[in-house]
Amino acid sequence: MDLVTRVSNKINYSIAKAIDDPEADKYARERAHQQAQEEAARQRQAEQTAATVAAAAAKVKSDQEASKLQDRSQFKPVRAAGNVSRGILKTIFYLFLLIIIFYAGHLCANEAIGYNVPFRIFSFICGQIFFFFVIPRFLIRRYWYGLPNHNYAFLPVSTFVPRTDAEKILLKPFCYVEDANYAAAKAAVDFLYSNAYAKSLIVGPDEPKGPPRPACYPDPQYGGS
Repeated sequence: MDLVTRVSNKINYSIAKAIDDPEADKYARERAHQQAQEEAARQRQAEQTAATVAAAAAKVKSDQEASKLQDRSQFKPVRAAGNVSRGILKTIFYLFLLIIIFYAGHLCANEAIGYNVPFRIFSFICGQIFFFFVIPRFLIRRYWYGLPNHNYAFLPVSTFVPRTDAEKILLKPFCYVEDANYAAAKAAVDFLYSNAYAKSLIVGPDEPKGPPRPACYPDPQYGGS
């Protein structure tokens, strides 16, 4: 064995002995175990801290709710007066809004007095839906242009004349009396219908203009006798 081989073997042996030191391996294992224990301890501490914070927050919330309940259970004249006044104002507001809505339907139904009853009911419903447009329109027509407002009934649907007290209470808001304004409105609506019907007729170039030919009289131009 030459010198080079002996030196090489000596170096390899020294390196292997230094690397395979049992004390170093033991220290590394103990260090890793210690780090794992420290990490587990830190995690347990964090969980305990979070639980403590959550419990404290829950206790604060519970205390606040208990304080609110206790405060509500105690009678305070100022708070009671405030609650009553707010309830009264809210009730008055909704009642006023309801009156405005029904009054808008009433205006539209009376304005459509010349039409038939179903159209009046339809106008009553539309007036309630679009009350925010009907009321300003009524005010402008009444106080700006000076147009009269005919009031036949709350919802004019019948010409029945109530006689007994019960009939007057139950049926009076729906009964109306025909007058000159009603006749004029009815005539205007009839004219609109008849005019629209006349415009819808198709008149031939050689046929004289006039009332439509009755169906029982055939036209010679189309094979009739």
